[in-house]
Amino acid sequence: MVQKYYHSYCRKPRLLFGNDDDDDYEPYRPVLSYHARSLYRSVVFHPTEDLVLPGILSHAYTFDGDLKPLFLSSECLFSVCSISADKTEMLTDCTNDAKSIIMWSLTDGSEISRFTWSHDIVSFAWSRDGRLLAISDPSGSIGLLDVMDGYRTLAQTTIPEVCGMIKFSPDCRCLYCLVFNSARCDLFRLDVNMKNDANFSLDVLPNKVSYELWEFESCGETGFLLGDPFYSSFERYTVLPGLAFVLNKQSVLRVSYSDYIVEMLQLDELSKDSAGVSKTTVTNVVLSLNGDALFVITTTGGSPATLKVWDISSGMFKPGKRVLEDTGELDEYNLVAVREGVLLETSHDTLELWNFELTECIRRWTDFGVIIKVIPISEERVACDGLEKVIIVDTTSREGILSKIPINGMFVACNSKCQVITSVEEELQMQCGDKVLWKISQPFKFFGFPLCCTFSPTEQYFVLPGYRAFYGALYVLDVVSGKTLHTIQPCTRDLSLIENLQCKCVSDEECVTCFNDEVTGYFLQLFNIKSGDLLSEIALESRVLSLAACTRERLIAIGFEDSKVSFKVLRVKLLGDKHSRKNKRSGFVNE
Repeated sequence: MVQKYYHSYCRKPRLLFGNDDDDDYEPYRPVLSYHARSLYRSVVFHPTEDLVLPGILSHAYTFDGDLKPLFLSSECLFSVCSISADKTEMLTDCTNDAKSIIMWSLTDGSEISRFTWSHDIVSFAWSRDGRLLAISDPSGSIGLLDVMDGYRTLAQTTIPEVCGMIKFSPDCRCLYCLVFNSARCDLFRLDVNMKNDANFSLDVLPNKVSYELWEFESCGETGFLLGDPFYSSFERYTVLPGLAFVLNKQSVLRVSYSDYIVEMLQLDELSKDSAGVSKTTVTNVVLSLNGDALFVITTTGGSPATLKVWDISSGMFKPGKRVLEDTGELDEYNLVAVREGVLLETSHDTLELWNFELTECIRRWTDFGVIIKVIPISEERVACDGLEKVIIVDTTSREGILSKIPINGMFVACNSKCQVITSVEEELQMQCGDKVLWKISQPFKFFGFPLCCTFSPTEQYFVLPGYRAFYGALYVLDVVSGKTLHTIQPCTRDLSLIENLQCKCVSDEECVTCFNDEVTGYFLQLFNIKSGDLLSEIALESRVLSLAACTRERLIAIGFEDSKVSFKVLRVKLLGDKHSRKNKRSGFVNE
Protein backbone atom coordinates (compact mmCIF):
# COMPACT_ATOMS: atom_id res chain seq x y z
CA MET A 1 0.00 0.00 0.00
CA VAL A 2 1.30 3.46 -0.88
CA GLN A 3 0.75 5.80 2.04
CA LYS A 4 0.63 9.48 1.14
CA TYR A 5 1.27 12.41 3.46
CA TYR A 6 0.51 16.04 2.81
CA HIS A 7 2.36 18.89 4.43
CA SER A 8 1.70 22.60 4.62
CA TYR A 9 2.89 25.59 6.58
CA CYS A 10 0.74 28.56 7.64
CA ARG A 11 1.53 32.18 8.53
CA LYS A 12 1.55 31.21 12.21
CA PRO A 13 4.07 28.66 13.53
CA ARG A 14 2.00 25.54 12.95
CA LEU A 15 2.78 22.48 10.87
CA LEU A 16 -0.05 20.55 9.25
CA PHE A 17 0.02 16.87 8.39
CA GLY A 18 -2.77 15.04 6.62
CA ASN A 19 -3.07 11.34 5.88
CA ASP A 20 -5.30 10.18 3.07
CA ASP A 21 -5.98 6.91 4.91
CA ASP A 22 -7.64 8.78 7.80
CA ASP A 23 -11.37 8.12 7.67
CA ASP A 24 -12.01 11.12 9.95
CA TYR A 25 -12.04 13.31 6.82
CA GLU A 26 -15.22 11.69 5.54
CA PRO A 27 -17.60 12.74 4.13
CA TYR A 28 -15.77 15.92 3.13
CA ARG A 29 -12.51 14.31 2.06
CA PRO A 30 -11.83 14.82 -1.65
CA VAL A 31 -11.15 11.92 -3.97
CA LEU A 32 -7.36 12.20 -4.00
CA SER A 33 -5.29 11.53 -7.06
CA TYR A 34 -1.76 10.22 -6.75
CA HIS A 35 1.00 10.63 -9.30
CA ALA A 36 4.32 8.86 -8.84
CA ARG A 37 6.25 11.85 -10.12
CA SER A 38 4.49 14.66 -8.32
CA LEU A 39 3.93 15.85 -4.77
CA TYR A 40 0.30 16.61 -3.98
CA ARG A 41 -0.95 18.34 -0.85
CA SER A 42 -4.66 18.08 -0.25
CA VAL A 43 -4.66 20.04 3.01
CA VAL A 44 -3.44 23.63 3.39
CA PHE A 45 -3.74 26.43 5.89
CA HIS A 46 -6.11 29.23 5.00
CA PRO A 47 -3.92 32.27 4.15
CA THR A 48 -5.75 34.76 6.40
CA GLU A 49 -7.98 32.80 8.80
CA ASP A 50 -7.13 30.29 11.52
CA LEU A 51 -8.56 27.47 9.43
CA VAL A 52 -7.42 24.36 7.60
CA LEU A 53 -8.75 23.71 4.09
CA PRO A 54 -9.10 19.92 3.69
CA GLY A 55 -9.10 19.86 -0.11
CA ILE A 56 -12.40 21.76 -0.30
CA LEU A 57 -13.81 25.26 0.24
CA SER A 58 -17.30 24.28 1.37
CA HIS A 59 -16.03 23.41 4.88
CA ALA A 60 -12.89 24.02 6.91
CA TYR A 61 -11.34 22.77 10.13
CA THR A 62 -10.59 25.03 13.06
CA PHE A 63 -7.30 24.64 14.92
CA ASP A 64 -9.26 22.79 17.61
CA GLY A 65 -10.24 20.15 15.05
CA ASP A 66 -13.86 21.18 14.60
CA LEU A 67 -15.34 21.07 11.10
CA LYS A 68 -17.29 24.23 10.27
CA PRO A 69 -19.07 25.55 7.17
CA LEU A 70 -17.08 27.97 5.01
CA PHE A 71 -18.72 28.40 1.58
CA LEU A 72 -21.47 25.78 1.51
CA SER A 73 -22.29 26.22 -2.17
CA SER A 74 -18.66 26.00 -3.34
CA GLU A 75 -17.83 23.07 -5.62
CA CYS A 76 -14.09 23.47 -5.10
CA LEU A 77 -12.30 20.14 -4.76
CA PHE A 78 -8.50 20.02 -5.03
CA SER A 79 -5.38 18.00 -4.41
CA VAL A 80 -2.83 20.77 -4.98
CA CYS A 81 -3.13 24.54 -4.93
CA SER A 82 -1.32 27.87 -5.07
CA ILE A 83 -2.68 31.03 -3.47
CA SER A 84 -2.36 34.51 -4.93
CA ALA A 85 -0.10 37.14 -3.36
CA ASP A 86 -3.10 39.22 -2.27
CA LYS A 87 -4.62 36.06 -0.72
CA THR A 88 -7.99 36.50 -2.48
CA GLU A 89 -7.72 33.78 -5.14
CA MET A 90 -6.60 30.17 -5.32
CA LEU A 91 -5.41 28.18 -8.32
CA THR A 92 -6.03 24.41 -8.08
CA ASP A 93 -5.98 21.22 -10.08
CA CYS A 94 -9.26 19.63 -11.15
CA THR A 95 -9.68 16.24 -9.50
CA ASN A 96 -12.01 14.87 -12.19
CA ASP A 97 -10.18 16.32 -15.19
CA ALA A 98 -6.37 16.01 -15.17
CA LYS A 99 -6.09 18.43 -18.11
CA SER A 100 -7.68 21.38 -16.30
CA ILE A 101 -6.69 24.05 -13.78
CA ILE A 102 -9.31 26.15 -11.99
CA MET A 103 -9.11 29.55 -10.27
CA TRP A 104 -11.36 29.98 -7.21
CA SER A 105 -12.38 32.99 -5.16
CA LEU A 106 -11.29 32.85 -1.51
CA THR A 107 -13.96 35.48 -0.81
CA ASP A 108 -17.04 33.39 -1.65
CA GLY A 109 -15.68 30.03 -2.91
CA SER A 110 -16.94 30.51 -6.47
CA GLU A 111 -15.16 29.46 -9.67
CA ILE A 112 -13.54 32.43 -11.44
CA SER A 113 -11.97 30.83 -14.51
CA ARG A 114 -10.81 27.52 -15.92
CA PHE A 115 -7.98 26.52 -18.24
CA THR A 116 -7.66 23.23 -20.15
CA TRP A 117 -4.35 21.98 -21.58
CA SER A 118 -3.93 19.53 -24.44
CA HIS A 119 -2.39 16.87 -22.16
CA ASP A 120 -2.72 15.84 -18.54
CA ILE A 121 -1.14 18.40 -16.22
CA VAL A 122 1.49 16.83 -13.97
CA SER A 123 2.46 19.95 -12.00
CA PHE A 124 2.03 23.71 -12.06
CA ALA A 125 3.30 26.89 -10.42
CA TRP A 126 1.88 30.42 -10.20
CA SER A 127 4.10 33.50 -10.29
CA ARG A 128 4.20 35.97 -7.40
CA ASP A 129 2.53 38.76 -9.42
CA GLY A 130 -0.29 36.43 -10.48
CA ARG A 131 0.33 36.84 -14.19
CA LEU A 132 2.37 33.79 -15.21
CA LEU A 133 1.42 30.13 -14.95
CA ALA A 134 3.92 27.34 -15.59
CA ILE A 135 2.68 23.81 -16.27
CA SER A 136 4.26 20.46 -17.12
CA ASP A 137 2.75 17.44 -18.84
CA PRO A 138 3.69 13.75 -19.34
CA SER A 139 5.41 14.46 -22.68
CA GLY A 140 8.12 16.51 -20.92
CA SER A 141 6.67 19.74 -22.22
CA ILE A 142 6.88 22.90 -20.07
CA GLY A 143 4.44 25.66 -20.91
CA LEU A 144 4.38 29.32 -19.83
CA LEU A 145 0.92 30.90 -19.85
CA ASP A 146 -0.47 34.40 -19.33
CA VAL A 147 -3.23 34.12 -16.71
CA MET A 148 -4.35 37.72 -17.26
CA ASP A 149 -4.86 37.16 -20.99
CA GLY A 150 -7.11 34.12 -21.07
CA TYR A 151 -4.26 31.69 -20.32
CA ARG A 152 -2.54 32.56 -23.61
CA THR A 153 0.56 30.43 -24.26
CA LEU A 154 3.64 32.68 -24.10
CA ALA A 155 6.38 30.08 -24.51
CA GLN A 156 6.88 26.33 -24.58
CA THR A 157 9.88 24.00 -24.40
CA THR A 158 10.66 20.35 -23.74
CA ILE A 159 13.03 18.74 -21.25
CA PRO A 160 14.28 15.12 -21.45
CA GLU A 161 11.80 13.65 -18.94
CA VAL A 162 8.59 14.48 -17.13
CA CYS A 163 8.82 17.39 -14.69
CA GLY A 164 7.22 16.22 -11.46
CA MET A 165 7.73 19.40 -9.40
CA ILE A 166 8.02 22.97 -10.62
CA LYS A 167 8.42 26.42 -9.09
CA PHE A 168 9.21 30.02 -9.99
CA SER A 169 12.13 31.91 -8.58
CA PRO A 170 10.86 34.87 -6.52
CA ASP A 171 11.76 37.34 -9.31
CA CYS A 172 9.95 35.12 -11.88
CA ARG A 173 12.98 35.15 -14.16
CA CYS A 174 13.59 31.41 -13.74
CA LEU A 175 11.70 28.15 -13.50
CA TYR A 176 13.14 25.29 -11.48
CA CYS A 177 12.02 21.83 -12.57
CA LEU A 178 12.62 18.52 -10.81
CA VAL A 179 12.65 15.41 -12.98
CA PHE A 180 12.30 12.15 -11.04
CA ASN A 181 14.16 9.11 -12.21
CA SER A 182 14.05 6.02 -10.01
CA ALA A 183 15.51 6.96 -6.60
CA ARG A 184 17.24 10.08 -7.93
CA CYS A 185 16.24 13.25 -9.69
CA ASP A 186 17.58 15.89 -12.04
CA LEU A 187 17.20 19.61 -11.39
CA PHE A 188 16.71 21.88 -14.40
CA ARG A 189 16.65 25.66 -14.55
CA LEU A 190 14.70 27.38 -17.32
CA ASP A 191 15.35 31.07 -17.91
CA VAL A 192 12.20 33.10 -18.64
CA ASN A 193 13.26 35.65 -21.28
CA MET A 194 11.12 38.42 -22.70
CA LYS A 195 12.23 39.53 -26.15
CA ASN A 196 11.99 42.97 -27.72
CA ASP A 197 8.81 42.05 -29.56
CA ALA A 198 7.14 41.22 -26.19
CA ASN A 199 7.39 37.51 -26.93
CA PHE A 200 8.77 35.08 -24.35
CA SER A 201 11.13 32.14 -24.52
CA LEU A 202 12.03 29.33 -22.10
CA ASP A 203 15.72 28.48 -22.33
CA VAL A 204 17.16 25.45 -20.53
CA LEU A 205 20.26 26.51 -18.64
CA PRO A 206 23.06 24.13 -19.63
CA ASN A 207 25.08 24.61 -16.45
CA LYS A 208 24.54 22.73 -13.20
CA VAL A 209 22.06 24.40 -10.89
CA SER A 210 20.65 24.15 -7.38
CA TYR A 211 17.70 25.61 -5.49
CA GLU A 212 18.13 26.37 -1.83
CA LEU A 213 14.93 28.19 -1.01
CA TRP A 214 16.32 29.92 2.11
CA GLU A 215 18.52 31.96 -0.23
CA PHE A 216 15.51 33.33 -2.12
CA GLU A 217 12.18 33.04 -0.36
CA SER A 218 10.50 34.80 2.54
CA CYS A 219 8.18 33.51 5.26
CA GLY A 220 5.21 31.44 4.13
CA GLU A 221 5.70 31.82 0.38
CA THR A 222 6.52 28.20 -0.37
CA GLY A 223 3.38 26.20 -1.05
CA PHE A 224 1.27 29.30 -1.61
CA LEU A 225 3.02 31.55 -4.12
CA LEU A 226 5.97 29.73 -5.62
CA GLY A 227 4.71 26.23 -6.36
CA ASP A 228 5.93 23.00 -4.77
CA PRO A 229 7.90 23.60 -1.54
CA PHE A 230 10.97 21.57 -2.51
CA TYR A 231 14.60 22.31 -1.89
CA SER A 232 17.60 20.81 -3.65
CA SER A 233 20.96 21.87 -2.29
CA PHE A 234 22.84 19.62 -4.70
CA GLU A 235 23.35 20.17 -8.37
CA ARG A 236 22.03 17.73 -10.96
CA TYR A 237 21.50 14.00 -10.48
CA THR A 238 20.83 14.50 -6.82
CA VAL A 239 19.01 12.32 -4.31
CA LEU A 240 15.29 12.80 -3.77
CA PRO A 241 14.57 16.30 -2.42
CA GLY A 242 12.71 17.14 0.75
CA LEU A 243 10.10 19.72 1.66
CA ALA A 244 11.15 23.00 3.22
CA PHE A 245 9.33 26.04 4.56
CA VAL A 246 10.99 29.37 5.33
CA LEU A 247 9.71 30.39 8.77
CA ASN A 248 11.53 33.70 9.23
CA LYS A 249 14.89 35.32 8.63
CA GLN A 250 16.58 32.98 11.09
CA SER A 251 15.09 29.52 10.59
CA VAL A 252 13.77 26.95 8.15
CA LEU A 253 11.46 24.00 8.74
CA ARG A 254 12.59 20.98 6.75
CA VAL A 255 11.06 17.54 6.17
CA SER A 256 13.21 14.77 4.73
CA TYR A 257 11.93 12.83 1.74
CA SER A 258 11.62 9.74 3.98
CA ASP A 259 8.70 11.59 5.65
CA TYR A 260 9.30 10.87 9.33
CA ILE A 261 11.88 13.48 10.33
CA VAL A 262 10.88 17.12 10.80
CA GLU A 263 13.67 19.49 11.79
CA MET A 264 13.90 23.21 12.43
CA LEU A 265 17.26 24.58 11.31
CA GLN A 266 19.05 27.87 11.77
CA LEU A 267 19.94 29.59 8.50
CA ASP A 268 23.52 30.23 9.59
CA GLU A 269 23.96 26.49 10.15
CA LEU A 270 22.62 25.74 6.67
CA SER A 271 25.06 28.16 5.10
CA LYS A 272 28.10 26.55 6.68
CA ASP A 273 30.16 24.15 4.62
CA SER A 274 30.12 21.02 6.73
CA ALA A 275 32.47 19.03 4.51
CA GLY A 276 35.16 17.37 6.58
CA VAL A 277 33.65 18.44 9.92
CA SER A 278 33.72 15.66 12.52
CA LYS A 279 30.41 14.75 14.09
CA THR A 280 29.92 15.19 17.82
CA THR A 281 28.73 12.15 19.74
CA VAL A 282 27.04 12.57 23.12
CA THR A 283 27.86 9.50 25.20
CA ASN A 284 26.15 10.62 28.40
CA VAL A 285 23.68 13.27 29.56
CA VAL A 286 22.52 14.00 33.12
CA LEU A 287 20.09 16.68 34.31
CA SER A 288 20.71 18.49 37.57
CA LEU A 289 18.26 17.75 40.38
CA ASN A 290 16.37 21.05 39.97
CA GLY A 291 16.48 20.89 36.17
CA ASP A 292 18.41 24.11 35.54
CA ALA A 293 21.54 22.49 34.06
CA LEU A 294 22.46 19.62 31.78
CA PHE A 295 25.80 17.84 32.15
CA VAL A 296 27.03 16.48 28.82
CA ILE A 297 29.93 14.16 27.91
CA THR A 298 30.89 14.50 24.25
CA THR A 299 33.48 13.08 21.88
CA THR A 300 34.47 14.60 18.53
CA GLY A 301 36.65 12.68 16.13
CA GLY A 302 39.76 11.40 17.90
CA SER A 303 39.69 14.10 20.58
CA PRO A 304 39.41 13.18 24.28
CA ALA A 305 35.96 13.04 25.82
CA THR A 306 34.88 16.30 27.48
CA LEU A 307 32.40 16.98 30.27
CA LYS A 308 30.60 20.33 29.90
CA VAL A 309 27.56 21.93 31.52
CA TRP A 310 24.74 23.53 29.52
CA ASP A 311 22.62 26.20 31.20
CA ILE A 312 19.01 25.43 30.26
CA SER A 313 17.61 28.93 30.88
CA SER A 314 20.15 30.67 28.63
CA GLY A 315 20.63 27.82 26.18
CA MET A 316 24.42 28.19 26.35
CA PHE A 317 27.36 26.21 27.70
CA LYS A 318 29.07 27.51 30.81
CA PRO A 319 32.83 28.21 30.58
CA GLY A 320 33.93 25.37 32.85
CA LYS A 321 34.71 21.89 31.54
CA ARG A 322 36.51 18.69 32.48
CA VAL A 323 38.62 16.97 29.83
CA LEU A 324 38.50 13.22 30.38
CA GLU A 325 41.79 11.50 29.62
CA ASP A 326 41.44 8.26 27.71
CA THR A 327 42.92 5.72 30.11
CA GLY A 328 41.69 2.76 28.08
CA GLU A 329 39.92 1.48 31.18
CA LEU A 330 36.43 2.92 30.70
CA ASP A 331 34.00 2.07 27.94
CA GLU A 332 31.59 4.66 29.35
CA TYR A 333 32.01 7.29 32.04
CA ASN A 334 29.47 6.99 34.86
CA LEU A 335 27.85 10.37 35.51
CA VAL A 336 25.35 11.10 38.31
CA ALA A 337 23.75 14.39 39.44
CA VAL A 338 23.70 14.93 43.22
CA ARG A 339 22.82 17.83 45.54
CA GLU A 340 26.23 19.55 45.44
CA GLY A 341 27.05 19.03 41.77
CA VAL A 342 27.85 16.11 39.50
CA LEU A 343 29.59 12.85 40.34
CA LEU A 344 32.00 11.51 37.72
CA GLU A 345 33.78 8.17 37.53
CA THR A 346 37.25 8.94 36.13
CA SER A 347 38.68 5.40 36.40
CA HIS A 348 37.49 1.97 37.49
CA ASP A 349 38.20 2.78 41.13
CA THR A 350 37.86 6.58 41.37
CA LEU A 351 34.93 8.98 41.80
CA GLU A 352 35.12 12.78 41.64
CA LEU A 353 32.49 15.30 42.78
CA TRP A 354 32.54 18.52 40.74
CA ASN A 355 30.62 21.75 41.35
CA PHE A 356 27.83 22.90 39.05
CA GLU A 357 30.14 25.15 36.99
CA LEU A 358 32.76 22.38 36.53
CA THR A 359 35.43 24.76 37.84
CA GLU A 360 36.34 22.86 41.01
CA CYS A 361 36.62 19.27 42.18
CA ILE A 362 34.92 19.29 45.60
CA ARG A 363 35.81 15.75 46.72
CA ARG A 364 37.60 12.71 45.35
CA TRP A 365 37.40 9.10 46.45
CA THR A 366 39.76 6.29 45.39
CA ASP A 367 40.41 2.62 46.13
CA PHE A 368 36.83 1.45 45.58
CA GLY A 369 38.05 -1.58 43.72
CA VAL A 370 36.38 -2.18 40.36
CA ILE A 371 33.27 0.00 39.79
CA ILE A 372 30.94 -1.25 37.06
CA LYS A 373 27.94 1.01 37.51
CA VAL A 374 26.96 4.07 39.58
CA ILE A 375 23.29 4.97 40.16
CA PRO A 376 21.62 7.64 42.34
CA ILE A 377 19.49 6.42 45.25
CA SER A 378 18.83 9.84 46.87
CA GLU A 379 19.94 13.45 46.43
CA GLU A 380 23.14 12.78 48.39
CA ARG A 381 23.77 9.04 48.02
CA VAL A 382 24.72 6.73 45.18
CA ALA A 383 25.05 2.96 44.87
CA CYS A 384 28.12 1.52 43.12
CA ASP A 385 28.19 -1.94 41.58
CA GLY A 386 31.44 -3.47 42.79
CA LEU A 387 30.87 -6.91 41.25
CA GLU A 388 30.28 -9.06 44.34
CA LYS A 389 29.20 -6.11 46.48
CA VAL A 390 27.17 -2.92 46.33
CA ILE A 391 28.95 0.12 47.78
CA ILE A 392 26.75 2.88 49.25
CA VAL A 393 28.47 6.27 49.04
CA ASP A 394 27.48 9.52 50.80
CA THR A 395 28.65 12.29 48.46
CA THR A 396 28.40 14.92 51.24
CA SER A 397 30.95 13.04 53.40
CA ARG A 398 34.72 13.18 53.08
CA GLU A 399 34.92 9.48 53.94
CA GLY A 400 32.36 8.61 51.28
CA ILE A 401 31.66 4.91 51.85
CA LEU A 402 28.74 4.23 54.20
CA SER A 403 28.37 0.49 53.73
CA LYS A 404 29.16 -2.49 51.54
CA ILE A 405 26.37 -4.97 50.78
CA PRO A 406 27.48 -8.47 49.64
CA ILE A 407 25.48 -9.81 46.68
CA ASN A 408 25.30 -12.93 44.55
CA GLY A 409 24.67 -12.77 40.84
CA MET A 410 24.23 -9.65 38.70
CA PHE A 411 23.45 -6.27 40.25
CA VAL A 412 20.25 -4.79 38.80
CA ALA A 413 19.20 -1.81 40.98
CA CYS A 414 19.13 -0.27 44.44
CA ASN A 415 16.58 2.07 46.04
CA SER A 416 16.79 4.77 48.72
CA LYS A 417 16.29 2.16 51.49
CA CYS A 418 19.42 0.36 50.25
CA GLN A 419 17.27 -2.55 49.12
CA VAL A 420 19.14 -4.26 46.28
CA ILE A 421 17.63 -6.14 43.33
CA THR A 422 19.84 -8.81 41.74
CA SER A 423 19.50 -11.48 39.06
CA VAL A 424 20.68 -14.95 40.07
CA GLU A 425 20.29 -18.01 37.83
CA GLU A 426 17.14 -16.75 36.07
CA GLU A 427 15.64 -15.53 39.33
CA LEU A 428 15.07 -11.95 40.48
CA GLN A 429 15.37 -11.18 44.16
CA MET A 430 15.30 -8.15 46.44
CA GLN A 431 17.44 -8.11 49.56
CA CYS A 432 17.96 -5.73 52.45
CA GLY A 433 21.39 -6.38 53.91
CA ASP A 434 21.65 -10.18 54.05
CA LYS A 435 17.85 -10.66 54.29
CA VAL A 436 15.96 -11.70 51.12
CA LEU A 437 12.64 -9.82 50.91
CA TRP A 438 11.29 -11.68 47.90
CA LYS A 439 12.45 -14.00 45.17
CA ILE A 440 10.64 -14.71 41.89
CA SER A 441 11.28 -16.68 38.75
CA GLN A 442 12.61 -14.15 36.23
CA PRO A 443 9.82 -13.73 33.65
CA PHE A 444 12.20 -12.58 30.91
CA LYS A 445 15.80 -12.36 29.80
CA PHE A 446 17.81 -9.14 29.86
CA PHE A 447 18.91 -7.45 26.63
CA GLY A 448 22.38 -7.54 28.09
CA PHE A 449 23.64 -5.63 31.05
CA PRO A 450 20.49 -3.99 32.57
CA LEU A 451 21.46 -0.32 32.36
CA CYS A 452 18.03 1.27 31.98
CA CYS A 453 16.18 -0.16 34.99
CA THR A 454 14.40 2.53 36.98
CA PHE A 455 12.28 2.97 40.11
CA SER A 456 9.27 5.26 40.04
CA PRO A 457 9.78 8.40 42.20
CA THR A 458 7.88 6.96 45.19
CA GLU A 459 9.57 3.58 44.62
CA GLN A 460 6.22 1.81 44.36
CA TYR A 461 7.03 0.46 40.88
CA PHE A 462 10.15 -0.83 39.19
CA VAL A 463 10.52 -0.79 35.38
CA LEU A 464 13.13 -2.85 33.55
CA PRO A 465 13.62 -4.13 29.98
CA GLY A 466 13.66 -7.73 28.88
CA TYR A 467 12.64 -10.14 26.18
CA ARG A 468 10.75 -13.40 25.95
CA ALA A 469 10.35 -15.59 22.88
CA PHE A 470 12.41 -13.02 20.93
CA TYR A 471 9.99 -10.16 21.66
CA GLY A 472 11.20 -7.17 23.67
CA ALA A 473 9.19 -5.18 26.21
CA LEU A 474 9.41 -3.18 29.44
CA TYR A 475 8.23 -5.02 32.54
CA VAL A 476 6.55 -3.19 35.43
CA LEU A 477 7.08 -4.86 38.83
CA ASP A 478 5.51 -4.17 42.21
CA VAL A 479 8.44 -3.31 44.49
CA VAL A 480 6.89 -4.77 47.67
CA SER A 481 6.00 -8.19 46.24
CA GLY A 482 8.10 -8.46 43.08
CA LYS A 483 4.98 -9.36 41.13
CA THR A 484 4.93 -8.43 37.44
CA LEU A 485 1.97 -6.07 37.06
CA HIS A 486 2.06 -5.80 33.26
CA THR A 487 4.32 -5.20 30.28
CA ILE A 488 4.83 -2.02 28.27
CA GLN A 489 5.14 -2.68 24.58
CA PRO A 490 7.33 -0.36 22.46
CA CYS A 491 6.33 0.31 18.85
CA THR A 492 8.36 -2.66 17.64
CA ARG A 493 8.58 -6.01 19.35
CA ASP A 494 11.19 -7.62 17.12
CA LEU A 495 14.23 -8.08 19.35
CA SER A 496 16.60 -8.13 16.39
CA LEU A 497 15.60 -4.54 15.56
CA ILE A 498 15.89 -3.02 19.03
CA GLU A 499 19.16 -1.46 20.15
CA ASN A 500 20.02 0.34 23.36
CA LEU A 501 16.51 0.36 24.87
CA GLN A 502 16.42 2.97 27.65
CA CYS A 503 13.76 4.02 30.14
CA LYS A 504 13.31 6.84 32.69
CA CYS A 505 10.38 7.65 34.98
CA VAL A 506 9.11 11.23 34.86
CA SER A 507 6.39 10.75 37.47
CA ASP A 508 5.01 7.91 39.59
CA GLU A 509 2.62 7.01 36.77
CA GLU A 510 4.53 7.86 33.58
CA CYS A 511 7.79 6.74 32.06
CA VAL A 512 9.68 7.65 28.91
CA THR A 513 11.35 5.00 26.80
CA CYS A 514 13.81 5.55 24.00
CA PHE A 515 14.94 2.88 21.58
CA ASN A 516 16.71 2.55 18.26
CA ASP A 517 15.13 0.46 15.52
CA GLU A 518 17.40 -0.02 12.54
CA VAL A 519 14.42 -0.43 10.20
CA THR A 520 11.72 1.99 11.37
CA GLY A 521 13.95 4.64 12.95
CA TYR A 522 14.50 6.16 16.38
CA PHE A 523 11.65 6.94 18.75
CA LEU A 524 10.85 8.52 22.10
CA GLN A 525 7.65 7.19 23.69
CA LEU A 526 5.69 8.24 26.77
CA PHE A 527 3.81 5.46 28.60
CA ASN A 528 1.49 5.22 31.57
CA ILE A 529 3.13 2.84 34.07
CA LYS A 530 -0.12 1.63 35.62
CA SER A 531 -2.01 0.90 32.42
CA GLY A 532 0.80 0.43 29.90
CA ASP A 533 -0.98 2.82 27.51
CA LEU A 534 1.07 4.76 24.98
CA LEU A 535 0.45 8.47 25.65
CA SER A 536 2.71 10.14 23.10
CA GLU A 537 5.43 9.40 20.57
CA ILE A 538 7.93 11.46 18.60
CA ALA A 539 10.47 10.43 15.98
CA LEU A 540 14.12 11.33 16.51
CA GLU A 541 16.74 12.10 13.89
CA SER A 542 19.60 9.91 15.06
CA ARG A 543 20.55 6.92 17.18
CA VAL A 544 20.25 7.69 20.89
CA LEU A 545 23.14 6.86 23.21
CA SER A 546 21.93 8.43 26.45
CA LEU A 547 18.70 9.44 28.16
CA ALA A 548 18.20 11.49 31.34
CA ALA A 549 15.20 12.74 33.33
CA CYS A 550 14.42 15.35 35.97
CA THR A 551 11.16 14.37 37.69
CA ARG A 552 10.94 17.67 39.56
CA GLU A 553 10.61 19.68 36.35
CA ARG A 554 9.43 16.83 34.08
CA LEU A 555 12.43 17.30 31.79
CA ILE A 556 13.93 14.75 29.43
CA ALA A 557 17.40 15.06 27.91
CA ILE A 558 18.52 13.00 24.90
CA GLY A 559 22.11 12.51 23.70
CA PHE A 560 22.60 11.50 20.06
CA GLU A 561 25.31 9.46 18.43
CA ASP A 562 25.48 11.34 15.14
CA SER A 563 23.26 14.35 14.59
CA LYS A 564 23.41 18.01 13.64
CA VAL A 565 21.89 18.61 17.06
CA SER A 566 24.01 16.66 19.55
CA PHE A 567 21.43 16.72 22.33
CA LYS A 568 17.88 17.85 23.04
CA VAL A 569 15.91 18.82 26.13
CA LEU A 570 12.15 18.22 26.15
CA ARG A 571 9.49 18.89 28.76
CA VAL A 572 6.87 16.23 29.41
CA LYS A 573 3.39 17.64 29.86
CA LEU A 574 0.95 15.53 31.86
CA LEU A 575 -2.73 15.78 32.59
CA GLY A 576 -3.20 17.64 35.85
CA ASP A 577 -0.03 19.71 35.58
CA LYS A 578 -0.69 23.29 36.65
CA HIS A 579 1.08 24.66 33.61
CA SER A 580 -0.86 22.29 31.34
CA ARG A 581 -4.47 22.85 32.38
CA LYS A 582 -5.55 23.59 28.84
CA ASN A 583 -3.82 20.54 27.42
CA LYS A 584 -6.18 17.73 26.49
CA ARG A 585 -3.50 15.04 26.40
CA SER A 586 0.00 14.20 27.54
CA GLY A 587 3.02 14.65 25.32
CA PHE A 588 6.39 16.30 24.73
CA VAL A 589 7.19 20.01 24.45
CA ASN A 590 10.47 21.36 23.05
CA GLU A 591 12.52 23.42 25.47
